[in-house]
Amino acid sequence: MSERVIPPSVPLQLKALLHPQLKILIIGAVASAVALGLRYGVVEPESVAATCLGQTPPGWCWVRQALVVGFSRNLFALSSLVAGVLATATRFRWLAVIAIVMGVMGSILYRFELAGVGLLLGALVFARSDIERRKDAGSKQ
Repeated sequence: MSERVIPPSVPLQLKALLHPQLKILIIGAVASAVALGLRYGVVEPESVAATCLGQTPPGWCWVRQALVVGFSRNLFALSSLVAGVLATATRFRWLAVIAIVMGVMGSILYRFELAGVGLLLGALVFARSDIERRKDAGSKQ
C-alpha cells in the first residue's frame, strides 16, 4: 500500500514564514526601546548635558560621551553595515543580530542612511537562516 502524504495547510505554511519576521520584530522592538531610552533620557536632555560638562561629572557620563561619539562618527551605522555585509557573506545568525541591533541604534541615534542598509542585510540573513534551520529540522524528522 502506498502512504498518502497530506500537504501542510496554508495557515501552517504562513506561520512558518511569519515566524522569522516576528523574531526580527521582537529584536527590533527591544533595540528600539533601548535606543529611544538612551536618546531621550541620556543624550538629548540639556540637564544631563550640563551635568556631564560640569567640573566634576558623575561616573555614568562616559555612557553619554560614548553615545555622542558613536553617532557623531557614524559608528553605529558603519558597524551595522559591516556586520550586515559579513553576515551576508558568512550566513552567521549572530552577525545578523548585531547588524539588526546596530542598524536600529544607528537609525534612532541620528544616522539612518547606512544603518538602514545594515539593518536590511541583517534582517534578510536572519530570516533566511531561520527558514533554512526549520527546513533542516523538518527533513531530519
